[in-house]
Amino acid sequence: MTGDEIIIQKRRRLIMLISTSEAGGAQVYIVNLVKAINDIYNITVICPDGYMKDRLLENNIEVVTSGISVKDIISLRAYLKKEIVNNENIVINTHLLGTTFWTLLSISFLTNKCRFISTLHQPIIYDKISKLKKMCFPSIAKFVSKRTDEFIVVSKEIKDSILQYTNRTAYYIPNSVPDIKDKRKIDIPLKEKQLLKVGIVGRLTHQKGHQYFLDAAKLIRDTIFNSNFYIIGDGELRGQLEEQTKKLKLQKNVTFTGFLTNPIQIIREMDIIVFSSVFEGTPLAMLETMSIGVPVVATAVGGIPQVLQNKVNGILVKPLDAKEIYNAVICLFEDFELYKAISKKSIETMQTTYNYIRNISIYKRIINGVDE
Repeated sequence: MTGDEIIIQKRRRLIMLISTSEAGGAQVYIVNLVKAINDIYNITVICPDGYMKDRLLENNIEVVTSGISVKDIISLRAYLKKEIVNNENIVINTHLLGTTFWTLLSISFLTNKCRFISTLHQPIIYDKISKLKKMCFPSIAKFVSKRTDEFIVVSKEIKDSILQYTNRTAYYIPNSVPDIKDKRKIDIPLKEKQLLKVGIVGRLTHQKGHQYFLDAAKLIRDTIFNSNFYIIGDGELRGQLEEQTKKLKLQKNVTFTGFLTNPIQIIREMDIIVFSSVFEGTPLAMLETMSIGVPVVATAVGGIPQVLQNKVNGILVKPLDAKEIYNAVICLFEDFELYKAISKKSIETMQTTYNYIRNISIYKRIINGVDE
């Protein structure tokens, strides 16, 4: 029997922490990951109330409710101290830089008694964070790096970012999603369809660049009269985006779906999905879209260019540019052979480079302390 098998039999204690529970990429990542490994490890997730907590409880995952901030340090310290003392070979895995910082502050005197792994979903510094965070984050990264045993990063850009502050090992495990069986049927050219359906998926925040999608929608509708647009998700900018829709006179063409627990059903009905992000990690919604073969138009920011090859498995466009989005959609509308080829290659990419089962296996090896 191997050491790896012995560890699995003992159900190694694994505690994951994240300081937000909204329906974002990092949260979906954790839900998918925990569902895949919960039968192997003794897992507890510490997070605030919200989307992620609800999804975890639905899948019978143990959850401890905490905001993981300065006001939670005392209670967090008491809980983690008890777990560390009572569990040999315990692993603590935090997600997001802020979560890692507050967790380390709460158990800094005990980090030598556990393995501490930090998973990063964004670069340390990116364009749209506040000036205060740009000033503070490098110091936080240095503090975190000295007390973290290993890092897991979801894009090469993030790996380059953290390695500026540490000589610790940073494992690159690309974002991936479980395979979705029912693929999008590509049967007739878009020109022959009665209605072109173009969607965008993501929280309604400045990061996702919905205003550029709507500006592009106006250009597309003026060119292809029978076209509708679907804003899939919800968030703080909904009112502002609804007002923009009225100003563009697109009320009859734009649908706001609100938050959907299982958006893949409506994504499958779309002809094209746009990701107009201003900055980004590697959006899980984009990977889900590609896995079912719906062609993607996405901005060349963050980890997206690592996934998409222009006009191979998607179309890359410049950020902050509605005309580029418009041109890409028209290109797919006009060229059915390219449209079909991108759909096929998208599925292949998700089944090879971004293979979910393989990436889960890599994560388990890291948790078990098995060298790659």
